[in-house]
Amino acid sequence: MDTEVYFDIKLDKTEEPLASSDLKNLFLTSLHRMNEERSTQLMDNAQELPKVKIRQMSGSVRRLSV
Repeated sequence: MDTEVYFDIKLDKTEEPLASSDLKNLFLTSLHRMNEERSTQLMDNAQELPKVKIRQMSGSVRRLSV
């Protein structure tokens, strides 16, 4: 096995390095997953809105959960 060590990381010289298309796919997959999580969180928050009552008291706003 032909390996080199840099910064305490072993690198195998026989393995192919990642191509730019591999990195692009990895980045896009990660970005897509983050967008899905954000959309899910927004939908969850939107479904909770009917359960939240807001009352204004002397210039300040208080959030009361029901």
